[in-house]
Amino acid sequence: MEKRDILPIIFDVCHKEGWTVEKNYKRENWKADVIVSYSNYKVAFNIGKRFNTVEESYLAMRKERVCGCWLALSYESRPFCNEDLACFYLDESDGKYSVKFNSSYYIDIENFVSLLVRGKITRAKTIQPKFVDIYLIQNKCYRCGAIDNVYFVKRMMTKDGVILSAGEDFGRDIHFNPILVRLVQKHIEEHPELGVTIGVIKPRYSKTMEESYMSFGCSKCDSIVGDFFLKELIFDCIYDESMNNIVRIDTEASVLSFPVHHWHIAK
Repeated sequence: MEKRDILPIIFDVCHKEGWTVEKNYKRENWKADVIVSYSNYKVAFNIGKRFNTVEESYLAMRKERVCGCWLALSYESRPFCNEDLACFYLDESDGKYSVKFNSSYYIDIENFVSLLVRGKITRAKTIQPKFVDIYLIQNKCYRCGAIDNVYFVKRMMTKDGVILSAGEDFGRDIHFNPILVRLVQKHIEEHPELGVTIGVIKPRYSKTMEESYMSFGCSKCDSIVGDFFLKELIFDCIYDESMNNIVRIDTEASVLSFPVHHWHIAK
């Protein structure tokens, strides 16, 4: 996949929509492979394998009522992209090109260009999930030897139907959200056949860290499952795609939300 494969598609979409489009557009502080005029603003597209000064270019564009978008030709370009700005990855399959929104959500490039220019692709600051998959991990208490479970959020589906995955679309530290904790506890109480035991989740003092923080603990002796040890447990399991240790928590009727930034198609 090369830039020359993508540019004609963008031009074709714009011509069909009747939008004015220019290529190799240059200003004093920024440039664009393609710039599209729409309503009272413009949209600039840059396509490449790596990008320099994305943030500086974005700010310069904004001063001129231009919305910048950067399309990376490969996922290896991610070190040169700013996830808070309109930086997306391109994908090719069977001769068709699509744009990757996150770890599992793609749309074809024609729709992407049309929606982006119209301002329909926006950056959300929170997620209200329809369901949350928690990954259960057995843990042996270092003090009394009791076997309990800890968990982390493995994936979730937004109410728009988009699947987001831990480690790629959001961090690993959202499992102590108080609403989620209550929903998990309720689910376990209603399903004793699962045989899951989770100690009380609460602040505990860590001698290693010399501070208190939210933590899992032993159901028998209440000893802390330390943050460093918990991260090691999660790291060992985060890329396991089997469903053997997954419990799905229905969150659609709750007010659960996570401060996770993500791109989505506005209604």
